Amino acid sequence: MACPQCQARLAPGATECSECHQSLCPNCGAAAAQEATACEVCGAQFTLACPRCNAEVAADTKACPACGLDLSGRCPKCQAQLPSGADACPACGQSVCPECGSAVKDDAVACPVCQAQFTLSCPRCGAIVAASDAACPSCGESFD
Repeated sequence: MACPQCQARLAPGATECSECHQSLCPNCGAAAAQEATACEVCGAQFTLACPRCNAEVAADTKACPACGLDLSGRCPKCQAQLPSGADACPACGQSVCPECGSAVKDDAVACPVCQAQFTLSCPRCGAIVAASDAACPSCGESFD
């Protein structure tokens, strides 16, 4: 079987392409949207997991029943709805983890809740930089 996105060869029963990371339906192998709760092709219901403890959660669950992580998709500071993958609340500016939505410090390099690693980029040229860099290795912009 091949990935519907990049045509890479897939392992039997794969739920994600190892090449392009496209989410896949475990039942029929169709491409699935990241936030999908059911397959648009075969109708299979997807099992969702808490990003903190990996406990199985229903799609409409507002908090993980095992660890209590807020799964509402709302800003932890002002309760505004967060766009999928947002790294800051559009209403109040609170920095959030793009993976789990938990509040994070502006200078965080990893989420303290789900341990997602953040990619940092230079505000001047957009180059990827290490958290320990005092200046951008590409353009020389100082990070004070």
